Amino acid sequence: PGKMYVRTIQDSFVTSRAGNPHQCLAHEVLSNDILSLRYTRLDRKLPEEMLEQILIYLLLALDFLHSECYIIHIVLDIKEENILIGLVDSSIVELLDTKEIAALSLYKSVNGYNLYKSAGFGIQTKFGRPILCGFSLARNGQVE
Repeated sequence: PGKMYVRTIQDSFVTSRAGNPHQCLAHEVLSNDILSLRYTRLDRKLPEEMLEQILIYLLLALDFLHSECYIIHIVLDIKEENILIGLVDSSIVELLDTKEIAALSLYKSVNGYNLYKSAGFGIQTKFGRPILCGFSLARNGQVE
C-alpha cells in the first residue's frame, strides 16, 4: 500500500542538445511541499491531525521502499521540502498550462541553456495524499 505515497516516474525520454543526450523524467504534477504549507500559517505550524496523517503515509512509503524495493532512504533526504502534496483538483493543471503558455518568459540563461520560471498556482486549500520525493541519498539496500 505504500507505493502510492512514493513519487514514481510516469514516462521518460531522451533529448539532445549539441549532440549530448539528456535523460528526461516525467512525474505526476504535485502541489506544494510541507514546508511551503507550513509557511502559509501564521504560527508556522501544521495542524496536529494533518501531521499525524502525513506521518502514517510517510511510514507506509518508507516500508514499501525498504521491504519491496530494497531501497534505504537516508534520513537527510526525509525533510519537509521532499514531501509534496498530491493535487485534488486536476483542473489546476490545465489552468497552469494556459498561464504558462500565455506568460512564457525567459527567466535566465545559464551556460547557453534557457530557463523559464513556472507560472505557479498558489497554495491549494484541498489536499491530496502526501508523496515522498527526493531520492538523491537513497541507496540499494539489498544484501547479496
